Amino acid sequence: MVLGPRESAKLISRLSKNVFIEDEGVKEIACKVLEGLKSKAVSVDNFSQNELHPKPDDPKAIDWIFVVDTLNFCFWSPKGAAKWSVNGHTGYFALCAAIKRAIDDGKPIYDSNFYSRITKDELKTILRGDDDACEIPLIEERVKNLQQVGNVLKEKYKVSFYKRAQILIGDVWACFRGEGIGAFHDIDKITMFADYRIPQVLAHFGAMRYSNTLLSALQLDTELTEGCAEEVEIRGCSIEVIERVVNELNATITQYPALGLKKSDFNSILIDHFLWDYRKYHSSELESIPFHKVRTIFY
Repeated sequence: MVLGPRESAKLISRLSKNVFIEDEGVKEIACKVLEGLKSKAVSVDNFSQNELHPKPDDPKAIDWIFVVDTLNFCFWSPKGAAKWSVNGHTGYFALCAAIKRAIDDGKPIYDSNFYSRITKDELKTILRGDDDACEIPLIEERVKNLQQVGNVLKEKYKVSFYKRAQILIGDVWACFRGEGIGAFHDIDKITMFADYRIPQVLAHFGAMRYSNTLLSALQLDTELTEGCAEEVEIRGCSIEVIERVVNELNATITQYPALGLKKSDFNSILIDHFLWDYRKYHSSELESIPFHKVRTIFY
């Protein structure tokens, strides 16, 4: 039997030896999310407000989301190295900018017939950076991913994270604001997306802490091996923290109905979005907190 991400997180956090969840930090994040709910910083409407994201009335929105989320992994650069950027954007938004540029240039990147046969040179051109000498990491793996999912469109591990599968559903839901093709009656089954940036924010708020051994390794910029105990613990505990934040929020709005909030106003997806944006807008403040680095396609 394969455990889903939520059950995996509970198991991992219970057995973890290097990563620990702190209740006071969980409560602090819950307070921040409550503030965000009142100010609309936490809202399903925020996805399409970004200029690089498709709008719900875009007939190619689903195809765009599918391609971007197939390529949405591993953007970090070694310390001191130049960052891959596109039109001044870095990381995920550089990817969005590159895909938008390709579409504007007439490249049918959203068409599975095109990317099922895409070559390395073609994808390198599409994902070319502002600095020709700085290339997006794992280009060959990205080519293979596009070819694989393209062909699927024209089957043993005990625990699971399904980060990219979940983010695909989460982005469709957010883009369409939970309506039409984005209407999922069980969207609350989706957990946060176990990446390498949210843990940095969780550590910042004191909701998650590392053993001295693991913290030292991260501070030394040690690259973790995919699937190692430390990586699994970080990802599993990150999911569990957000689950506890959701529980804390549910308890708070039940106790204080005057807040005017209901359970459908938030979920793990929106909390993930809020914390991801928080890291982006407070990047200099969080710079001193190390994040775990794993060169893999599964982030």
